[in-house]
Amino acid sequence: MAYWLMLSLVAMVLWGIVGLLQKVTTNRISADAVLIWDRIGYVVILPLLVVHTHLTNLGPKDMIIGTLDGITNSLGALFLYMSLESGAKAFVVLFRLSCLNMINQRFGSEPVEDCLMAVSAFLTESLHSDDAIYHWSDSSLLAVLLGRANDQILTAELERIAMQNRETTVNIGGRATMLRIPITFDLIPIERLKSADDLYKITLLTNSGRTR
Repeated sequence: MAYWLMLSLVAMVLWGIVGLLQKVTTNRISADAVLIWDRIGYVVILPLLVVHTHLTNLGPKDMIIGTLDGITNSLGALFLYMSLESGAKAFVVLFRLSCLNMINQRFGSEPVEDCLMAVSAFLTESLHSDDAIYHWSDSSLLAVLLGRANDQILTAELERIAMQNRETTVNIGGRATMLRIPITFDLIPIERLKSADDLYKITLLTNSGRTR
């Protein structure tokens, strides 16, 4: 294999890893912080470069060109990290229907199931077509929401949807009853969930009284 081809393949593998790391890091920390740690990574390999480089034969123009290359490279990386940071994200949302606990205690599980189905249908209609909604408990629904810019915009969207929740007809105690079920919610970026067990942390947040 030609030496230049081997170097090209190594570069392709490393840049593939870089693309993954860029997305992971910008989901966790700011673009500015990513760039700082990116430059620290350059410093780590700097001694290796200095050993194999002759700086004494460089003229002022060479130094200026090299410095400008570094500045433009850094600015390009910063804007790239900023674009990744502001890109679409996925969220897990727990919709809480606390009034269903009282209905369950007084009238059993059948009207609770009707209420859950009615709210699930309302949320399916109100959210994006590629969002998924699941039955989480007797008083809550779990949703995976895709393609959202950030949690502030999503929070405003969910608050608007919760306010628009309409009355629905539910069979309670053998009678058809018009009922508007209050909806509150907790949300968390999906990248913070390391495993399926972490979903239960959302329930813990609910029990601690965090509401929106």
